[in-house]
Amino acid sequence: MTKIIFLISSLILLSGCGTMITVPIDQTLIEEDKATIIVFHEQGFTDEFKVYFDREPVGVVTSESPLKLSVNEGEHEIHTEVTAAIDRVTKKIYEAGKVYYMKIWLDMGMWVSSIRIDPTNERASYNVKSHKPEQEEYVHTQVKLDLPPLKPYIKVTNTASVVTNDLNKPTVIAESNKLNLPCINRMKNTADYTKSMASIIENNQGSEYQNEINALNAKIEKACSEYNY
Repeated sequence: MTKIIFLISSLILLSGCGTMITVPIDQTLIEEDKATIIVFHEQGFTDEFKVYFDREPVGVVTSESPLKLSVNEGEHEIHTEVTAAIDRVTKKIYEAGKVYYMKIWLDMGMWVSSIRIDPTNERASYNVKSHKPEQEEYVHTQVKLDLPPLKPYIKVTNTASVVTNDLNKPTVIAESNKLNLPCINRMKNTADYTKSMASIIENNQGSEYQNEINALNAKIEKACSEYNY
């Protein structure tokens, strides 16, 4: 509940006072033999976003304070958690010796609001509305991680010469169509869903009514399919 209040208060503050500041980004590698990830937030919310890397808490991002991570190359997951929104997990492959830029942003959907950490373009700074006193220097928090990758990074130079021992192994098909019932039930208990159902009942009949109901439920199932908690 506290985080919900913080998020709502952030949205209110965004429409009011605040000072536009420019936060510089340190673009240097933390370790030459690893990948560097720079996570920042430029929408101006007052929240402190706790960042999780491979499901482990690794640091906090605010509008004024980016987070730099040094990670082993390979595939990893990154996300943040806010109670008022669904936390989307981003899975990405990182290569040693490269710098990656990731932004935390709130995706305001009609049915579901999501907090995402998505790749963005390279930049030396970003502008953001701050509700804190202006600082002479904005410092990054740097964290060196030694978490093993979910999958190793394999640089393919000639596809014809690549041989894998997995070719003769049986393929396991994941249950991708398994419904996330707790999430679906939670979405159906929202005021937005109730209003939409009332509108469908009022404005549709027969097959059109059923089609609209199916479309509404499909949207919720799709949104919840990305929520893997």
